[in-house]
Amino acid sequence: MLAVIPMAGRRRQGAMASFLTYGYAGSDFLIDGGGTQLLPGATFHVDPTWDASVDRLTFTFSDDDSWLGGDLRADELGVDQNQYLTITDATGATVNAGVAYSEEYATLTAPDGSIVFIDRVEINGELVGYVTSAELQPGVTYQVSSIYNVDSVNEASYYDFDWLDYDPDTASYIRGGNFSDTLLAGAGDDRIEAGGGADIIDGGSGNDTIYYGTGGSTPDQGDLVEGGEGDDLIDDVSGSFYEYADTLSGGAGADTIWAGGGADLVDGGADADVLYGESGDDTITGGAGDDLIWTGTGADVLIYTDGSGADTIGDFNIADNGSGFAIDRLDVSDLTDADGNPVNVWDVVVSQDPAGNAVLTFPGGETITLSGIAPSQVSTVQQLNAIGIPCFLVGTRIATPRGWRAVEDLCPGDLVVTRDGPPAPVLWIGRRQVDAAQLAENPALRPIRLRAGAFGNDCDLVLSGQHAIWVQEGAGEGALVRVCHLARTGWGGARVMAGIRQAAYLHLLLPRHALILAEGAWVETFWPGRFALESLDLRQRCALVRSMPRLARVVFEGQPVEASYGPRVRALLPGKAVTRSACVKWSRSVQDVPRTDGFWDVLLSGYG
Repeated sequence: MLAVIPMAGRRRQGAMASFLTYGYAGSDFLIDGGGTQLLPGATFHVDPTWDASVDRLTFTFSDDDSWLGGDLRADELGVDQNQYLTITDATGATVNAGVAYSEEYATLTAPDGSIVFIDRVEINGELVGYVTSAELQPGVTYQVSSIYNVDSVNEASYYDFDWLDYDPDTASYIRGGNFSDTLLAGAGDDRIEAGGGADIIDGGSGNDTIYYGTGGSTPDQGDLVEGGEGDDLIDDVSGSFYEYADTLSGGAGADTIWAGGGADLVDGGADADVLYGESGDDTITGGAGDDLIWTGTGADVLIYTDGSGADTIGDFNIADNGSGFAIDRLDVSDLTDADGNPVNVWDVVVSQDPAGNAVLTFPGGETITLSGIAPSQVSTVQQLNAIGIPCFLVGTRIATPRGWRAVEDLCPGDLVVTRDGPPAPVLWIGRRQVDAAQLAENPALRPIRLRAGAFGNDCDLVLSGQHAIWVQEGAGEGALVRVCHLARTGWGGARVMAGIRQAAYLHLLLPRHALILAEGAWVETFWPGRFALESLDLRQRCALVRSMPRLARVVFEGQPVEASYGPRVRALLPGKAVTRSACVKWSRSVQDVPRTDGFWDVLLSGYG
């Protein structure tokens, strides 16, 4: 954690808080060439025999702010007389105590080129020890690059020091460093400034003001912010539009959240919130309460669930994204009707408010007011489907030489279109019905919804989590990715359908593993691997073997699938390779190739 961060303005004071960090005695440092002072250009190392469990010192600062102030006057008195320090050794015995300050700080360069900041801590003009922004490794040589006197501009935050602990319920002003910090504010009305790095921030209860900063080394590594209870303000530092994928949650209370740049996940939580998506492709959940949402620029997804309240969207973009669907979209997969079935376009009542804005009313009483959009722009089935309200059809369509056919209408012997060769015959069709009890017992059985347009598909596509979709990965023939891995990233294009009551899955076996076209997406056919076979009962396994006898050793003896059936049609990417940025890349690249949104084990019907 970077130790010195210039900041405009003086310290903010609040209740006394305790900050605990670990440090070193002056005698722990061995200066090359002798001497007792660290001077610019000098090299030194921590005694190779130094053992943290035995030799380290514990520095406990009690302060009414989060800054380790210095000594501006040459009178050896710190500028902050509320800055009290107790130093204990590894046995817990008190070594020193008193009003402390940082006399000076130095920048150290490690052999690998990394920088460590070190503060010289004094009490009454006497050196009592050193605290650092990172742990110093015993025996490793560090060079003193420069030394600075500490003043009100360059004083360090306690959160910049390594091994930090503190009492979150008494800290009222918390500031992080430039690396990945965990900042917990606890109870009370707090102000938190995160600084750089991929931080985890929890405001706790109270009316908090939270400023998150830049993320980690890549756009994926944004901050995780939880406002907690109370009326919170969450914003990026100084209103800057940082291009990082942040996760921002307001929790309970009337919160105001500014998401900044990047593909952010924003959740207002309970009560009436004001949410600003700003730039980037954001996923926004208003939560319970009557929320006001401004999507900003980018292709945003707004998630609604039962009990979402009466929300107003200030700038919903219904312009065509080039594929027949709106730029901004609603995700209503967790909105249900009176029977518990997911809503569709026929469940929505479109009216207008006194200002002429379109109002969408759902069966549970939830409403969405689209400010600036007339009812005539969102009143037809096609228009509602374009903004994300699904049209549930009986089955997923599969491309055949004779045109599209519903998957449930296919029979063994029918030909289906394949990506890598001529049409191939269906050898076997398996069906599995999953009821509410099974879904509750094993959530992994819940289907995944791929948003219309996410992979070039013409409508929302609902699939089994374990099946794989083709993606354009690398310069070769692409790869396979499991749909459950897409959903786990938090990317808005794939979501677990938590509210579904039952599902019917179909499996299609071809002479070889293949990619077939489902609703415009290339998806894998049935792969008789261990997990797939475990989902079949004995009768289905016997039918599978009758359709292809050479699979008997795979089904009943555990022989590798490749030995009897051949290789997968494409390599299957591991879950760790599936990130939000990868999902965005794959979704964009599929615009240039024959497209789909599917996985195999296609969900057919049954929400009752």
